[in-house]
Amino acid sequence: MKNKLKLFVMAILVMAMVCSACSGSEPAPAASTEEKGEAVVSSIPEKETQAPATKAPATEAPTTEAPTTEAPATEAPATEAPSEPETTRAAVEKKMAHTFDPATNKTYTAKGIQFQIPADWSDSDPYFYPCKEADNFAMIYYMAIGTADASMLDNAAFVDSYGKGLASSLTNGKVIDSQITEIGGRKMLVVDLEGDINSMDMELTFATMEAPEDGKLLVFGFGQRIYGDTDYSEDFLNILENLKDVKN
Repeated sequence: MKNKLKLFVMAILVMAMVCSACSGSEPAPAASTEEKGEAVVSSIPEKETQAPATKAPATEAPTTEAPTTEAPATEAPATEAPSEPETTRAAVEKKMAHTFDPATNKTYTAKGIQFQIPADWSDSDPYFYPCKEADNFAMIYYMAIGTADASMLDNAAFVDSYGKGLASSLTNGKVIDSQITEIGGRKMLVVDLEGDINSMDMELTFATMEAPEDGKLLVFGFGQRIYGDTDYSEDFLNILENLKDVKN
């Protein structure tokens, strides 16, 4: 399972530059209808006959009208269209995990940034796992994008295409939020997404920032199961809030 996610991580180099394409389809032509000609009814003239000297008094058959009955109007019970489900991040209740502790955390360095990982997480640098169980799988990783200069964070077109590119790499992927913000005094492009990776429902966050070492981009990514019962996002936020620049 973790290997599947690693393949997704490697694709970020391409995804960051990809803009989702919109395809349009022509509306189907309206169906034509033919009007039927009205049936022509011809009347046959009656043959004239001579009336006898005496006429029997004409009698008219009493006309009886069948009472008209109206079918009772029945209205189908009104049904409301199902409302759009709330964002799954808000709809799924989870217990919050919090094991980030500066006194016991493990320390790592990437591209001139020092970061801390909770001591109880398993690690295979640059991948770190709060949980490896399938139902509650979660991971954090970092990746340097050496082909993109940090000045791209000021490019509106890049910022827009970045989130769309990430979403297009997921099955049923969608961007929940994308914004330039500051976390721990550091400028970041933070993108939240949801989608499926190899049939696993995942919620993902990518925090992209300048790497002090070379002025390129450095990404910290976080992913966890949408329908897992544990939320590790608070620990991820703590990691971002405690990043420090270091000199080699």
